[in-house]
Amino acid sequence: MVVPTVSTTFASVRTMFGDLPPESIGWLLVDEAGQAVPQAAIGAIMRAKRSIVVGDPLQIPPVVSLPEKLNAAICQFFNIDPLEWSAPTASTQTLADQASRFKSTFITDAGDREVGLPLLVHRRCQNPMFDISNAIAYSGKWSMPSDLKNRILLDQH
Repeated sequence: MVVPTVSTTFASVRTMFGDLPPESIGWLLVDEAGQAVPQAAIGAIMRAKRSIVVGDPLQIPPVVSLPEKLNAAICQFFNIDPLEWSAPTASTQTLADQASRFKSTFITDAGDREVGLPLLVHRRCQNPMFDISNAIAYSGKWSMPSDLKNRILLDQH
């Protein structure tokens, strides 16, 4: 157990930690970072000395609340590539992957993508969902631990 531990949303970071200077939090763990728009995470990341960013950009994309035209105008004003830096094509996870000094090339039928550290052993869903996702997005690269392969989700009585 790590103490003290605080669990919060990115939306609450300013309220909870607004007075904290940069690098005043020891560790930050961002879960489901593939779903987080980059700008939502920056306040928490700025206040952390170290960040662990975990997520899969191939699963659920970030939810963008800005109108597309406004988002495009902001990117144009700051002269940034929206495909690289702006949701829904960019997420907290894709930017963390770019910044990571540890890289791996994930080769799929849809093309290669460079990631930080790919998670290839999947434990969160069972067949047939596992096989469908593995075929569609991961080109058969996922593996399921042997103790899960034959387990059913609910006991049937």
